[in-house]
Amino acid sequence: MAITLVCAPAALFVMFSMLSELKAFRQKDDFNPILCILLWIVFVWGIPAKVLEAKQMAGVPNAQAPNAIMYLLLAPYFLAGDLNQIWEAAGGARQLPG
Repeated sequence: MAITLVCAPAALFVMFSMLSELKAFRQKDDFNPILCILLWIVFVWGIPAKVLEAKQMAGVPNAQAPNAIMYLLLAPYFLAGDLNQIWEAAGGARQLPG
């Protein structure tokens, strides 16, 4: 139980941060990260479409919509991976000092 009390707030903060980054990259105000976390099962079906849109905007080759069921089960892992793909395709890797 003690692990849950420590890890749950951290996981919620990480999910809020990643959803806020997705929203900022898309430059649209069509979802609220706090509500997505509170009503996760209801909003999880809409997140893969938003991730696909961001991938297409960034120019990810062969962008496909993520699996909503996998997002429901392991959202922090899959959302972080998708955001990394978007960052790399948008040119984030080129901005590092060489």
